[in-house]
Amino acid sequence: MIQDFHFLYPWWLLLLLPLALLLWQLRRYRGATGGEWNRVVDPRLQPYVIIRGEAVQEDRTWWLIALAGIIAITALAGPAWIKQPQPVHKLQSPLVILLDLSTSMYAQDQKPNRLTRARFELSDLLEARREGQTALIVFAGDAFAVTPLTQDNDTILAQVKA
Repeated sequence: MIQDFHFLYPWWLLLLLPLALLLWQLRRYRGATGGEWNRVVDPRLQPYVIIRGEAVQEDRTWWLIALAGIIAITALAGPAWIKQPQPVHKLQSPLVILLDLSTSMYAQDQKPNRLTRARFELSDLLEARREGQTALIVFAGDAFAVTPLTQDNDTILAQVKA
């Protein structure tokens, strides 16, 4: 079970190094100055004026900042138990299909007619095209957008078959 654990984006884990460096630098700076009150209050009066519980609260703050950073970076890395397929190449070019619905599409020069043949060809095209955006526009005098650009080819396929 633990062997199935992996990160989808492991390069995000490299941000843990700058986070550790940043926290170390800030902590070192705060430790060197002794806090803001040490600059303002005279050193002889500090034991009587400065409450030492403040250091504990400050330590908790740094631990909470570090913990929040680690959780955020781990979340960005995408921990997962199930291996997700990572496509190497994704088709980005959109396809806009224009379909003529004028009366000339009812000519019988192709069996059964041109419109039916066009619907068959569109069905084959949409079933073969599984990625990228596709839109369908029909026209017969005026043009109408049946579907806008969408990733869902099944919706367009349902419109073509209807």
